[in-house]
Amino acid sequence: MFSKEYFRYLIKNNRFLLILIMLITLLLVFNDGSKHTTFMIQCVISFGLTYLMPVMSLYHVHDKRAVDTYFSLPVSRKAMLVTTVIYDILTAYVPLLISATAYFLSGKMANVSLLLLLLASLVAVSAMVVFNSTLYLIGNNLVDGIIMIGAYSFMPLALFMVLCSFANSFVAGMNNMDFVPIIYLSPIYLSFNMIIELIESGILLTEMFIELFAIVVIFGYLLYRSYVYRKAERASSTSDKFYSYPLVINVYVFLSLLMISSGFDYFYPNLFEFMKEYFILYVLLFAIYVVAHFIYKRKLSVSIRQPIFYVIAMIIALLFVGLWRNSKGFNLAYRYHQVQNDDTVSINNWYDDQNSDLISYIKKETGSERVSYVSVNVEALTGGRIKMEMSDQSKKIFEDIRISAVDYFYQDNSKDDSNTIMNINDNDKGLYIYHFACSLTSDQLIKLAKDPAVSVMIDFDDGRYAITSEGKMVPLYIQESVTVN
Repeated sequence: MFSKEYFRYLIKNNRFLLILIMLITLLLVFNDGSKHTTFMIQCVISFGLTYLMPVMSLYHVHDKRAVDTYFSLPVSRKAMLVTTVIYDILTAYVPLLISATAYFLSGKMANVSLLLLLLASLVAVSAMVVFNSTLYLIGNNLVDGIIMIGAYSFMPLALFMVLCSFANSFVAGMNNMDFVPIIYLSPIYLSFNMIIELIESGILLTEMFIELFAIVVIFGYLLYRSYVYRKAERASSTSDKFYSYPLVINVYVFLSLLMISSGFDYFYPNLFEFMKEYFILYVLLFAIYVVAHFIYKRKLSVSIRQPIFYVIAMIIALLFVGLWRNSKGFNLAYRYHQVQNDDTVSINNWYDDQNSDLISYIKKETGSERVSYVSVNVEALTGGRIKMEMSDQSKKIFEDIRISAVDYFYQDNSKDDSNTIMNINDNDKGLYIYHFACSLTSDQLIKLAKDPAVSVMIDFDDGRYAITSEGKMVPLYIQESVTVN
């Protein structure tokens, strides 16, 4: 199944590219800079080659004049395919092998098995070559093949962006969301993440290694079917198979409609107000949809099915958004765990309401009448170097404040007057940010100040003060009053 003659032909036909790749590899290996940086640059180059080499090595299937010549060679299609895939893998992998070995011999790669790194890199490169080769053969010509590689490679990121947009629009406090399953749809992400984690910690992410190996097997079979049983007359024809333009165009249009529709958040009181502002985006997207069909069919034609599909897809997207909006993001924000001891919590509150009880408390404690504004800063630094247990009372107060911020988020047209920001840094899941209009009370601040793990500081016209565990205000610095003659 492996043809030495065809392998020698591939090397001879691409000798200048191979020489260039080797020169770049040697320049990186003998560079006096950081070995870690040069190895990462080599990773980028090698994985870039996993996109380039299939396009160069399999170009003949998309060329009418070349396909008959190649398929009539005294070499079986199986042997041609196996030889081509091995050649592409070696072209991308050998430079990475040289760079990894040099990195290891430099002594800068701590706690990492060289054999394990080389094995993981080989599986990653093989998965990328087989995956991209399969995508390239979905199209029926060179341009379409390249478009298919780009479209399917970017699709997991597009889906991730849509989900993040929904989370930010409909889940209160959600600064980021852990959409772990999405990353397993992207071989390039899996490859880089596995290698980087292996270099930095010496730990092989087994689940990623297994999935990349599964990609080699599954897409290897799909590649085999697509190449060995491929009809020569497909070359330079329209890419009208289901998995080419028909699927790609419709998936991207629907994802784009979801992205636009996710802007219908709680700032808009009704759909009419939202459509007035976003109508132009829907029109532009439809124009792009028509252009995509022009690229697909190589002729400008608009059938009645296109606007019908577009309108139906838009309605479905808006219905889906309405489901998120009416269910308050499926109540995900209310299910967020209560503040824990290892969380870092901070609240910044600014207001100038002269009738608030906090201003009355400040005037009483300081004897000052100059309280035209108040800035409150509360911090619970339980997740820092000095580990401190937060009291149950403090955790309850923070949770009550968080729930009030969540309730505020789901009120229509209310975010413009927000004067308070609450940050919760959960070391496991990330950062949660809440914007809301709710001034903290003096009673809440006094109770929080009793906790050694929480600091409470107040700024106003006279300067900065801290609230002690006894509920008293002590000055940190005093702002002298300015008298104008």
